[in-house]
Amino acid sequence: MRRLPMRTTYCVLLLTCLGACASTTVRPGSALNRPTLTGFRPATPAESEQGRDKGNAPDDTMLAVGAGFTAGPGAFMLASTLDFPMDTNVTAGPSVQYAVDDDVTLMALTGQLKYFLPRTELGSLSVMPYLTGGIGLVTIDKESQGGDSGLLINLGAGVRYLTGEKYRIGSEVRLNFMPDEVSDEATFMSFDLLHVTFAF
Repeated sequence: MRRLPMRTTYCVLLLTCLGACASTTVRPGSALNRPTLTGFRPATPAESEQGRDKGNAPDDTMLAVGAGFTAGPGAFMLASTLDFPMDTNVTAGPSVQYAVDDDVTLMALTGQLKYFLPRTELGSLSVMPYLTGGIGLVTIDKESQGGDSGLLINLGAGVRYLTGEKYRIGSEVRLNFMPDEVSDEATFMSFDLLHVTFAF
């Protein structure tokens, strides 16, 4: 029995496979079972909108700039936070709080995590509440005692009002702990009464 050349054998196998594929029919409404990596599949617009309806974190990097005051010690405060999206509900980034009064200056630099809760509708206003926590350093300079620095840990909550696609307004409050006491202060409150966030 004569053997077919190797090239001829490959050609026959290729034609057989092509013929089998061409003869395969798919009934309307049916779908081929193909493996998919859903964990790496980009979300469709409908899925993205559904995630936003559940109150997920913003998809864009957000820069928040605001003003308010601190209590214990009391001073006028400027605050800023940069939020990078980490997960569907979580953002993380650096935060700065700078407060100044006649006899005290306070500056806190922390890394903040934010966990966004489901979106809430208040009449015609749509809001995104969130919880926040952070750790970093604080410096308090009092005229009567001089400056002192130490560890800072904070917990807080805030809300953002969905006023536009690229910007939002909001408010935030934090309770700041200083385990080793800084300038004889163990805690202070910071109230970011009004901040504006910009997406980029």
